[in-house]
Amino acid sequence: MAKHLKVLVGIPSGQSWLAQFGVDLGSLMVKFYMQRVKGYGSQELRVANVRSSILPKNRMDIMNLARKAEVDYLLFLDSDHTFPSDLLHRLIAHNAPVVAANCVTKQIPAQTTARQADKDPRGVPVYTDDKKGLEEVWRVGTGVMLIRKDVIQEIPNSAWAMKYLPEADTFQGEDWTFCQACQDRDIPIYVDHELSREVGH
Repeated sequence: MAKHLKVLVGIPSGQSWLAQFGVDLGSLMVKFYMQRVKGYGSQELRVANVRSSILPKNRMDIMNLARKAEVDYLLFLDSDHTFPSDLLHRLIAHNAPVVAANCVTKQIPAQTTARQADKDPRGVPVYTDDKKGLEEVWRVGTGVMLIRKDVIQEIPNSAWAMKYLPEADTFQGEDWTFCQACQDRDIPIYVDHELSREVGH
């Protein structure tokens, strides 16, 4: 019997989106319904835009929606990113527990969001450059991230908390707290280097 694929695209945002993000989202949806994902006989896509000024709560609410809908995958997309129309097809093909794009930060000089563990608590940046395929990472941003059903069900809502770090006198973002929750449960996190080169921020 052919499998049915259910995907939720979760967009945590304020009251507005980057224009090109909206265009790319529309293209992704058209591509999803025009081209079957390999291994599935039928498929459906839902979009949830949770809007408030509290980003961690937005992500938690989206995760709760994904659990309730019992989707196979949750795709987090931040509304200031751009991406190719076949993004979902390529990420799902990996069948990874968690796989993300190695997005760059909005600062000068720009930094990658993917990191490997190091003595430095900030980790060591992972550079995509001309790399191919997947690479397992220690931390990565959630701006473009696909999460599989088993992880959605296992990770608690506390994984989206912002944590105060007294040694650095700063706050750890909810994306790193999520990565820590995955690490604590031996859930690997990957970045897709080839896709990362096609994602803008």
